[in-house]
Parts: sequence; C-alpha cells; structure tokens
Amino acid sequence: MNKNEKDKKEEEITPEMLERQRTQTIVTSELRIRQFTRMIEDKKDQIENKIYREKSENYVDGVKPDFILQNEIEDIELHISGLMDTIESTKKAKNDKH
Repeated sequence: MNKNEKDKKEEEITPEMLERQRTQTIVTSELRIRQFTRMIEDKKDQIENKIYREKSENYVDGVKPDFILQNEIEDIELHISGLMDTIESTKKAKNDKH
C-alpha cells in the first residue's frame, strides 16, 4: 500500500466509526465529570472541616490555604461546564444523523 492509498483509507470515516467515536466521547466526558465532582467534594470537605489533605511546599505550613482550594473548585467547575457542553453537542450530533 503506497502513501496515497494509506492516506485515503485513513480519511474514510464510516458512519459506524463516527457513532462509536461520539459514544466514546460521551462516556469519557461523563466519567471525567464524576471524577471532577469527587475532587470538588473532597476540596469542599477540606475547607469545611479544616482538615487539609493537600500539601504544598509553597506555603509556610505546608498546606494549601482555603482560597487556593476554592479557586481550584471554581476551575474544576468550569471544566465540568465544558464537558457538559461537549456531551450536549455530541448527543445532538448523534440525534442529527444524516
């Protein structure tokens, strides 16, 4: 098989391949949301209970302060929002099959 034949074969995306890719995108995004949600719950628990499990050499007492944990929570929530948008658009694309 020469390079042109190989490139052409790689460019051929079947509807089944596209469907499989979309399904995988949804599953992976849902998994990441569950993981991120657990991270948020843990960070909130640390803040509420003043029991800090996350260490950092950047601070005198060796732990991340509340405001850093809160910033991280907000960043994670932004990632979750993006993943939810990805899931929504992927599901819409699955439903809009041509």
